[in-house]
Amino acid sequence: MVWAVLALHALLAFANHALAQEPSPQEPIPQEPIPQDQRTQEPSSQEQRSREQGPQEQEQAQAEVAREKVAYAGADLNFSSMDALGVTYNPINMRAKVGVILFPDRIPVVAVESHFGFDVTDDSNTVNGQNVSLSINYYAGIYARATHEFSDYVSVYGLLGIAVAQLDGDTIFLQDDTQSSLSYGLGAAYKAPLDIYINLEIMQLIDADAFSISMASLGASYKF
Repeated sequence: MVWAVLALHALLAFANHALAQEPSPQEPIPQEPIPQDQRTQEPSSQEQRSREQGPQEQEQAQAEVAREKVAYAGADLNFSSMDALGVTYNPINMRAKVGVILFPDRIPVVAVESHFGFDVTDDSNTVNGQNVSLSINYYAGIYARATHEFSDYVSVYGLLGIAVAQLDGDTIFLQDDTQSSLSYGLGAAYKAPLDIYINLEIMQLIDADAFSISMASLGASYKF
């Protein structure tokens, strides 16, 4: 009986010793919740580039974005009406034009524009019983151009300047003659893709005593 009591006592002592050696589980350390305003996404590549750029690089980038195209060039097909010695002729000619915008931020937009044209076809008529052929040998002009933009795509403009033109005649009634005068016109333009502008225009090219020339034009220009 004694040995049973001793064995039970030893067993209880061993159990208490084993329980004392077992590590107690650690409670998890509570984490503070992250505020909503700090749960931001990763910055975009553009934002990273902006942060990496210095002040000088940022100013250059802004200047490139703000820089506007201030020059343009184009060509027109002109349907002319010429009055010489009381007779009307209708030759067709081509015109090249180049312009520079001086005040792109003003309303209206102001530019300087130069023209140079030459004949494509002539026209003939009867003068004193003779068949007379007449064409525009060449013409040139320099103009101030004012443009009013109704939207990003549609605009109207006016031209005022000085032009010179030389006729090419083949009889004693109408020989080569050169005249200059005040020149003016009105037009409308539509902006197509790739900075191409389609324009319609009417112009009084020359209004001199010897002859007068007016024309209607269809053309296109590119802004660069």
